Amino acid sequence: MVRDEPYREAEEKIAEALRTGATKLDLSCSKYADASKRLTELPEEIAHLAQLQTLNLAFNDLTALPKAIAQLAQLMLLDLSNNQLTALPEPITHLAQLQVLFLKNNQLTALPEPIIHLAQLQKLYLSNNQLTALPEPITHLAQLNFLDLSHNQLTMLPEALGQLSQLRSLWFENSELAALPNSLQQLRLLTSLDVRENPKLNIPSELAAKWQEGAQEILDYYFSTR
Repeated sequence: MVRDEPYREAEEKIAEALRTGATKLDLSCSKYADASKRLTELPEEIAHLAQLQTLNLAFNDLTALPKAIAQLAQLMLLDLSNNQLTALPEPITHLAQLQVLFLKNNQLTALPEPIIHLAQLQKLYLSNNQLTALPEPITHLAQLNFLDLSHNQLTMLPEALGQLSQLRSLWFENSELAALPNSLQQLRLLTSLDVRENPKLNIPSELAAKWQEGAQEILDYYFSTR
C-alpha cells in the first residue's frame, strides 16, 4: 500500500527513536499546517518503542489508534489534542502507567467505562468536545487531581464525583449543567473550580470569576442557596 508523506515521516521518526532508545517522541503537526501534512493513521511500528514515556500526536487528523499502542507499557503522557477522534480509542485503556492524557479539541461524544483501568491517571484534559455525560467509572480514578471538562454539552455530573479525593482542579466552563453533585462538598483539596458560563447554576458572575483559587467559596455559596 502506498503511504502518504506524513505516514512515511512518522515511520522514520519511530525508527530513529528505536535506534536511540528515546523516551519521548513528537509526531505532532503544526497548528497551521495544511491537511496534507497531518497524520491520518499511526504506523503499527509504534509498538516497538517499549521504552517510550511521552508521545505527542497533537494537531493531526487521527480518527483511531492502532491496537499496537497498547504495547507502550511505560507511557506516562499521551497528547491527542486537536485530532478527529469521535470515541476514546480502546487501546488507550490498557496504558496502565499513563498519568497525563490530552484529548481536548476532538469530537468525543462519550467516554468508555474501561477508562477505569487508567489507575495512575492524574490529569485528564477533555475540553472542547461533545460530551453530554460522564461514565460513573471515572469517579474511581483515585489519583486524578486535574479534570478539564470545559466547553462540552454536559447537563449533569456523576453524583460520586466527590470520591476523587485528590482533585485540586475541576473545570466545566461553558457547559449546560443544571446542578452540582452534593458530593463535591467532600473535595477538601479542591482549589480551582471553573463554573463560568453555566447560567442554570445561578452562581453570581463575580463569584465565578474567582475560579482559580476560590473553589471552596463557590461551593459554600452554591450549596447554601439550595
